[in-house]
This record gives sequence, structure tokens and C-alpha cells, in this order.
Amino acid sequence: MHYILYINNRIFRTMARNDPQMNLRVPIELKEKIEQTALENSRTITAEAVYRLEKSFEPNFFRITTFNDLEQLGYTIEIDRFTLGLFKSQLHEIKLYELNFNYWILSYHAMRCTINSSIANELIKIGCKFEGSNAR
Repeated sequence: MHYILYINNRIFRTMARNDPQMNLRVPIELKEKIEQTALENSRTITAEAVYRLEKSFEPNFFRITTFNDLEQLGYTIEIDRFTLGLFKSQLHEIKLYELNFNYWILSYHAMRCTINSSIANELIKIGCKFEGSNAR
């Protein structure tokens, strides 16, 4: 059973005993960094490692720019190395699928990328289409 914990306005997902395990060899220096950071963040070593791995899949850059000086309202959506230029009437072509607690897939024609919940919510606000949960 999984629990969602809220501590100091931060959200934590607990690990269940039946979550898969993974043995991983790492250099001693990296192990010590994870242990130290886990202590500083009040997390277990496992929680710290999972948090850092999950963060590595999130976009490093996200920006929406609005253009009012066009024939119709336009947007430039930048996510890492992808830049989409669309009119408001085309935003429904961007499909958003919720994968799990904090991760989503953005799909636009042949482009697919993983985004976090805050980016997905920003895109839904401007008119992108929420398609459902657990996309494959």
C-alpha cells in the first residue's frame, strides 16, 4: 500500500514492500553524497535516490510565450529542446496523458516527451487536451 505524505508543504510518496527492488553498483563517493543529501532532506537513502532519478526525467526548461499580434492568438511552447509554435485553435492537438503521481506524457503528432504535473497543468489551462490516465 502506498501513502502520500505532506510534510512542510512537500509531497512524498512512500514505498510499498511490494515495490520492485533494483540492485545498483555506484562509486563510494556517489553513495556518500546520496547518504548526506538524504540526511539533509530528511529522506531515506532509497527515497533520495528515487527522487533524484525521477528528477532526471523532468524537463530542465519550460516556457510558454503568448503572441497577441497575430491573426489569432498564438503560443510558443518550449520544453527542453522542443519548440512548438501553435495558434490557440491548434492547442487541442497537444494530448496529455497522466502516467502516475507526478508524471505525464505530452504527445503532439510524432513528438512525445515526459513532463511533470505543474507543466501539464499549465498546458491544460491554455487549452491542451487531457486524454486520461496511464498512457502506454
